[in-house]
Amino acid sequence: MAAQENAAIVRRLYEKFEKGDIDAMLGGMAEDVKWQLPEIAEVPLSGKRQGHNGVREFFASLAEMQDVQEMQIDHMVAEGDTVVVLGRYSWRVKATDRSFSSDFAHVFHLAGGKIEKFQKFLDTAAVAAAHQAR
Repeated sequence: MAAQENAAIVRRLYEKFEKGDIDAMLGGMAEDVKWQLPEIAEVPLSGKRQGHNGVREFFASLAEMQDVQEMQIDHMVAEGDTVVVLGRYSWRVKATDRSFSSDFAHVFHLAGGKIEKFQKFLDTAAVAAAHQAR
């Protein structure tokens, strides 16, 4: 697929996330999708997941543990089968009532119009601090 078609697929993924439509998000992913966040000690949302069940579990845990306060996409770069999204967001951790903000980079790899791999980069120290009890 052309890079711009892949960028459009990723844009729709964010729209579905904003609506909370996880099933529709999964419809845009390969059955064996690889979903990777940095490993962060004491943060259950971190680490790797695979397949629709793993990604569904991630989003269920995310909704249970954190509330998005703000999410802003600043730039999207598409080249071939790779789409990189740069932005900034703020989250509140429900268990601690602490918030964190971070710039982020989301890297998507697509094949045949489906997301095959996702990798997230963010300020892991800010995430860890927000998840720690006072």
